[in-house]
Amino acid sequence: MWDYISHDIRAPLTVVQGGIRAMMLGIEIEPGSKNKHLETIYEKVLDMNKFIDELFLLSRFEQAAAIEETELAG
Repeated sequence: MWDYISHDIRAPLTVVQGGIRAMMLGIEIEPGSKNKHLETIYEKVLDMNKFIDELFLLSRFEQAAAIEETELAG
């Protein structure tokens, strides 16, 4: 499971990091493509926020299930 989570976090961050670094170095693959790259970076950040929200929600569900299990056992 952690392999998948690691990949789901690392892949978008690689895109963001690469895009920002390219802009810092002044690299532009296509003339006028800066906005396209900024949009891609922005979308990846949104994806990461959604993924983190989902992880948080999953954690809350697991916590609630553990509390319920403890109460039933006690």
